[in-house]
Amino acid sequence: MPASRHIDPFGLGVCLIVFLCGLALCASPLRAEVPVIRLSPSQIKQSGVVVGEVQSQQETLSANILQGTVRLAMQDARVISTPVAGVVRELRIGHLQEAQANQVLAVIDSRQLLEQQRDYLQVSTQAKLAALKAKRDEQLFDLGIIAEVRLQESRAALTMAQALQQERRQTLQLSGMGHADLDRLEKSERLSPLIQLRAPAHGFMSEVSVSPGQSLEAGAVVARMASATGASTGALWVEFQLAQSQASQIQVGDLLNIAGCATPARVSSISPLLNSVNQSLLLRAELAAARGCVRPNQFVEAQLKTPPTKGAAMYVPAQALCQRQGENYVFVRTPDGFRPQAVRLAEGTGTTRRVLSGVRLGDPIAVEGIAVLKGAWLGMGAEPAKGSP
Repeated sequence: MPASRHIDPFGLGVCLIVFLCGLALCASPLRAEVPVIRLSPSQIKQSGVVVGEVQSQQETLSANILQGTVRLAMQDARVISTPVAGVVRELRIGHLQEAQANQVLAVIDSRQLLEQQRDYLQVSTQAKLAALKAKRDEQLFDLGIIAEVRLQESRAALTMAQALQQERRQTLQLSGMGHADLDRLEKSERLSPLIQLRAPAHGFMSEVSVSPGQSLEAGAVVARMASATGASTGALWVEFQLAQSQASQIQVGDLLNIAGCATPARVSSISPLLNSVNQSLLLRAELAAARGCVRPNQFVEAQLKTPPTKGAAMYVPAQALCQRQGENYVFVRTPDGFRPQAVRLAEGTGTTRRVLSGVRLGDPIAVEGIAVLKGAWLGMGAEPAKGSP
């Protein structure tokens, strides 16, 4: 009977380790280091390759120029409208002219105003008659000639007449007549169809919407004016159209450097609603010191003032990326040329992409001419000689 062979477990383990190491060595060429694409500085320039850097979140936004328009702050804008329907008889000021407080800007000829004055005089006369009747009934009641109920009726009629008079008076005040004009109307009992539109404050006419002889409905805008304080020394608003990709990179309170202004503007609000036309967000910044810097309706450019922070997320331009075998690569600048480097990207789309790993902040990478580098990497172009210029 043949003797049984003894198997050493220790030797079997060594053989298994050697076998696995052999497999690793055989597979290692597949994970070999990616070779450098050798290019001289002159060849890089001739190929149209442009080198940039891996930037932080705020550096990416700072590199983008925001374009906006200067607007008057809401509290500094004034609208002059006609309270009654009528025809423009006179226009006493023009576009961009200065107006003093209480200055007459336009004169409106209104038939509606005549009717309101007529109604006021009518109820005023009725109120006077009601007052005389109530006074006479009080005397008759004191003499015992009339009953108390008749006196109460007279007093009630007087109260109603006075309330109607106050209503008509306030209607005329809303139509632009002052207390002095109403007192003069009561005394003279002479109707006037003319109403004067006056400037509510010292300012400049930013818009004049009417011309003499033009018919207007009640509430029609006659002119718009800018407060002299807001237009020259006060705060102005700057409104920007913000792309969706930038919305997460800027927040209320950030500072924006406005071209030509020594004082930065502070972001005051960012609209949560998208513009249906261009799918952008409205960003509004407040510029506190605008005198000698910008003017209303001026187009301006701005950049984010806030410096980049440590450990900020890394971003690269989307055009700097290329794909090979399902992986994303960038071309990192080296002393001899460029080295393809695999990177891991965060989810999302846009003109810039967030990088999770593979490169470091500030690494020099190619941002233009990617097709040339990818062609050389895949063997489509000849690698230049070491001594080539």
